Amino acid sequence: MYKFQALKPRARLLPIVSRRKQGFTLLELLVSIAIVGILASILLVAMSRVQLEAKKKRTQQQVNKIDHLLRPLVNDVLSRPLKIQFSTPLPPRPQKPKRNQFTTQSAYDDALAQYTVNLRLYIEVVNIRRFQIMTFRRELMRLEIPDRKSDVTDTRVEFPDGTTQHPNSRNQQYIAAILNNMDAFGNPLNWSPQYQDSECLYLILSTLNDRNVSALDFLLPSEIGDLDKDGMPELLDAFGNPLGFLRWAPGISARVGPDGKWGEPGQDDDGNGIIDDAGEFGMGDHKNYRSFSAIQSHNPFLSPDWTDVAGIDPRLSDVNASNDTFNLLPLICSAGQDGTFGVFGLRADGDRIPERGQTDTLLNDYLDSFSYRSLNLIYDPFFRHEFTDDLGVPYQFGAFVARPRSGFPKKYYPDNISNHDIQETQ
Repeated sequence: MYKFQALKPRARLLPIVSRRKQGFTLLELLVSIAIVGILASILLVAMSRVQLEAKKKRTQQQVNKIDHLLRPLVNDVLSRPLKIQFSTPLPPRPQKPKRNQFTTQSAYDDALAQYTVNLRLYIEVVNIRRFQIMTFRRELMRLEIPDRKSDVTDTRVEFPDGTTQHPNSRNQQYIAAILNNMDAFGNPLNWSPQYQDSECLYLILSTLNDRNVSALDFLLPSEIGDLDKDGMPELLDAFGNPLGFLRWAPGISARVGPDGKWGEPGQDDDGNGIIDDAGEFGMGDHKNYRSFSAIQSHNPFLSPDWTDVAGIDPRLSDVNASNDTFNLLPLICSAGQDGTFGVFGLRADGDRIPERGQTDTLLNDYLDSFSYRSLNLIYDPFFRHEFTDDLGVPYQFGAFVARPRSGFPKKYYPDNISNHDIQETQ
């Protein structure tokens, strides 16, 4: 008997599936890499900007803190009694004779003539003593607030008559600190002038305290270095460059231009009865240079020179009202990101920084008029140097200098950070 078997259903036809794995094409991969690179570059630029701003902020904090630490020292030096050893005591002021003391008119006339001579001699002695006091006040600032090697090592000024100032205790601390820096063989280290201003600033801070804490404790370990390897530490800004320091920087204030006068030459622009005085800055047809300082005024009426309380500096009494002296404040400056100063007297002009012996001719002429020859060691804070700008105006320390820069024919360095401009942003 036949058995019928059910037919097996026909197998279904299945689509052929490729076993190759899915992936990116070369074009897709290149596009992805390009996108990632663009995002990474954007992030890198943003991070570099953040780091740059952080360094600027930290440098501003450094400069501002050092400025606050130096202000009390400056005020102390300006107000401290001077320890001067005069060669002779000050003679008494001559008394004018009275007519009733003499029996004859001729005798009275002779006594009056002699009184006039004695009074003139007395005034000369007083003015010379005032000049000595002004000089020793400036010398005290030089010794206590040094900005170069010679300020520390050259410690004595003596006038021809033997008048001198007693040794300075803070300067002796500086010298002791230098002598303590010995090499491995016990020999004094060779102090290089390359970063001497920053090294002097370190010396000053090493003797100061802020609320019973050393002033140096404010700085991070990375902000104290010895880049010139001379054994003298420098104060470094957040960019890793030594800070610049000038005790006197008259050039950062407003300055007269090529005509040497304030305002329009020969005109009483402000109507105060004094021609070409400092109050006429920027008035009329002027060529005055703007100020780069927010804290130092060029006007002696608003900010008199506190190293010369007697007003004996001859520039205050000569016929030129445009060269009057005024109060000076220290300049603490960072070269900024590019590491280049745009300030005359700092390291970019290292070959231009004079040592002592820079004295204004008016100071020498003033003493010579009394047959009292001055020393060439007296340093003038307002000295106009032989180096000039393109218009022939002599530079003073602190003046901004225009130098060639890539992409610009002449340009100031706007990235410099100083205590004179930080105040503008506070």
